[in-house]
Amino acid sequence: MLVVFDVDGTLLKGDSLFLAARHSRSIFEFIISSIIFSPYFISWKLRLISDENLKEEFIRCFKICEKFNKEEKSGNKNWFLKILNTNLRNEAIERLNFHKKNGDEILLCSASLDMLLSPFAEFLEVELISTKLIKRNGLWFPLISGKNCKGINKLNQLRNLKAPIENLEYEAYGNSFGDKELLDNALLP
Repeated sequence: MLVVFDVDGTLLKGDSLFLAARHSRSIFEFIISSIIFSPYFISWKLRLISDENLKEEFIRCFKICEKFNKEEKSGNKNWFLKILNTNLRNEAIERLNFHKKNGDEILLCSASLDMLLSPFAEFLEVELISTKLIKRNGLWFPLISGKNCKGINKLNQLRNLKAPIENLEYEAYGNSFGDKELLDNALLP
């Protein structure tokens, strides 16, 4: 059986992108970045910019790629994994481990970034579908490749990776509006 887990708010307490922003800037820089980011957030609320544009501006304003590039260059590729592991929801990890013991195929499916979640998926020994950032010459850039993996895009990426949805049986765990389509097409546990 294929089992699909959302990450933010499901496996983790909170949002991995926000955690990355908090740990990429000092408190003062975080406040300044929040102020700089606010017009983009308002534009998104008014539907003047897309989800992808909002996420790219967030990454840019909080200098998340710069932090990851600096840490990877210094040989600390898994620095963020430690932060994610301190924010795990125990009951969700117990459920993930239950499915592993049953021999189920497990997939993380998240709107968060591959840059943030790839080491986490490797640590859990599961597959990952997520929003992809551009990486060139070993450096991350605040540019999304493709679509933000949210809503119907989660379902589309799952379909592209595994099989047509009408032929795919899977269980899903998620807790947000961005998981609706994924949950609506899943088997009931």
